[in-house]
Amino acid sequence: MAPKSATPNSLISGIAVDDTSVYWTSADSVLKVSINGGAPETLASGQAEPGPIAVDTNGVYWGNLGVPASGHGSIVMLTPK
Repeated sequence: MAPKSATPNSLISGIAVDDTSVYWTSADSVLKVSINGGAPETLASGQAEPGPIAVDTNGVYWGNLGVPASGHGSIVMLTPK
């Protein structure tokens, strides 16, 4: 089965995997899908250029690179995953 994306034609900026899901950042969103397949779930949208992503037992973390002209960014934690 070919992988499906909730954001067609968007580049994936970061990816992380745990025992049950695959997580990724793309465009302005953070998404996840079961490692068994299925429909992607949007965990967060409207993000400021989400990039690197990590996951652990406490939650999902990603870096928002921010608007390049402003030079600002942030680290976001989402719990529960």
